[in-house]
Amino acid sequence: MGRPRNPVDHSKPARGELAAFLRELQKRAGLDNAQLAERADLHPDRVRRTLNGQTVPTDSRVVQKIIDACASASASARGTRFAVRGALLWTNARMEAKGLKPGRKPEVELIGSYAALVAGMEQLRMSVGNPSTRTLEEWAGPGMLPHTSLDRVLAHQKLPSRQQVTAFVRAVGLDDGEVERWGTAWVRADADAKLEAVRREDELLLGIRQARSADALGGLVSAGTAPLRRPSFLDIAVWDRRRRERLRRGILIEDGGGRDALAS
Repeated sequence: MGRPRNPVDHSKPARGELAAFLRELQKRAGLDNAQLAERADLHPDRVRRTLNGQTVPTDSRVVQKIIDACASASASARGTRFAVRGALLWTNARMEAKGLKPGRKPEVELIGSYAALVAGMEQLRMSVGNPSTRTLEEWAGPGMLPHTSLDRVLAHQKLPSRQQVTAFVRAVGLDDGEVERWGTAWVRADADAKLEAVRREDELLLGIRQARSADALGGLVSAGTAPLRRPSFLDIAVWDRRRRERLRRGILIEDGGGRDALAS
């Protein structure tokens, strides 16, 4: 008689729920781990870790193979509802592993930056079974969402365009209302990026203003932190004009401590 099986690890609830579901199918099929691994054409260690709740397969096809192997061994395990249930549990477990909230789509109204936008896109992708970027390209239609560009977006190597975001949202099956909401989220993220650029520019402006006196400039030069060329009075006049215009438009405010800040 074989060793007693370890109990399912429920330290990660979604992962444990997936393992318990697969164990139940295995029990109905009357298969041990070695038999299941052989029928599913999977390594025994992979099957054991999945059924113990120790790991979540990165590929949903592993779960599908286990379900199919159990179905082929027992009529009671047949039916597409088991495949659908398994896909949902796997999706939740993968989202849990990535630190996302299982079983819920992102709250698009809270997205206000490109980082949050891309994280939301990844969460949407997980909610439909983590399809490959090539599959998403096919779902979106010819020329709408090239997988090479999408790979770079999801890897945070490239900022998404509004067209890419809306094509992505349509590809995962959301309706026109949701597409519009995600388009609005892109507008917020783009505005946030532009304001951050303004913030950086204005930090340089403050540095120039503080370096107006010859003594201050001399200190910067001696410290090795001066700009490559000494700011001219024309430079300062240009930056001052830009600053006054931003204050007038309400983009900047004076915080009372001698520094400028972006208006909220």
